[in-house]
Amino acid sequence: MKIDLKVRSPIHIGSGDELSRHEYQFEDGLAFVPDIRTYFRDNPNEVDAFVTAIERSEPVNHIFDDGYSRYTLDSSWVNPDSIRGSVSVALKDGSDVPYIPGTSLKGWIRTTLAYRALENGASLHRVNKQAINDLFRVGKGETRDDLLRCVTVQDAHPVSEAELALCEIKTYSLDRSGTLRERGSDYAECLTRGTEFTTDVSVNKKLLEKLIDEHDGDATRVFGDDLTKRGILATISEASVDFQEAVIREDQRLFDHRSVGAIYSSLSNSGPLFRLGSGTGHHSKTVAMALPEADRIRANVGAANNKLKHAKCGGEVEHGRRGDRTLSCKRCDETGIQPDFDNVIRFPKTKRFVVYNGEPLHLLGWVKASFRGPL
Repeated sequence: MKIDLKVRSPIHIGSGDELSRHEYQFEDGLAFVPDIRTYFRDNPNEVDAFVTAIERSEPVNHIFDDGYSRYTLDSSWVNPDSIRGSVSVALKDGSDVPYIPGTSLKGWIRTTLAYRALENGASLHRVNKQAINDLFRVGKGETRDDLLRCVTVQDAHPVSEAELALCEIKTYSLDRSGTLRERGSDYAECLTRGTEFTTDVSVNKKLLEKLIDEHDGDATRVFGDDLTKRGILATISEASVDFQEAVIREDQRLFDHRSVGAIYSSLSNSGPLFRLGSGTGHHSKTVAMALPEADRIRANVGAANNKLKHAKCGGEVEHGRRGDRTLSCKRCDETGIQPDFDNVIRFPKTKRFVVYNGEPLHLLGWVKASFRGPL
């Protein structure tokens, strides 16, 4: 089955590499990254000037010209002189063309199906990543017995010109009055709205039947009652729509702010929306919305990037005594705190936006999907 993807808001899927501002050449609203190897092959006399500039921590982009560009980005979204720190580089293939890895798409599918299963009555033995994996596994729960091995998602490659922009991604925190306050900025290469990709999703029915038969397993909790290839794909599509709607509802409830409302009103309501890449937030990457309030809180107590706060004094909460399912506060030393949102400040309290002219313009990572063709 072909799936067409259309970028609805900027997406950053990082390669793990970073560049400094001085490694881009800026001109007329564009930035290009020079092909250093080719340039010095053709201009060997420039090597000494380049090395000297590097040793002095001076800009080097003036050495090159745009005839030696590896790839070009739209830089009109940012003021190049305001960039502090490094720029996170987008994932690209060997020809420097951006793509969306199949693993990212399959990760979204896994989350949506887990959310669906929990909403339909499945339960977790523990509240952690392994417990989510257990939802998909039959037999003894080994990796080789994972039902999603039956679903293959290919890397998504562009079918239109893959447009990249250099974007400022700013983190805002939500205070108790409901105001979004600026915290800090990062910079990244992002796929821009309108870029189109295509991928293939296939179902290995023989492998699915083998896993079910060998372990007397039940696949309906994951894929629904219709275990034909068409039925499984329909379940994936429906689960994506349900999860997307839940994420949007929760975002709008927590962040009742003009920027968030305007951004979501611009997203299409027809067909599944996927959310991919960096900065997409707690709700998009977890099944927290399907968990009971107490489990949701306990699962996040002690998380390094999400310190949960006592509603009474603002101190960090931690687990209570061993075997006790209550919490305690590090600041006021209160114990026996019940894990609910009357006692613990609701989270998450931060949101990341792509900003333009200093104003929040886009939430990260939304992609519209269209299913077509025979299975």
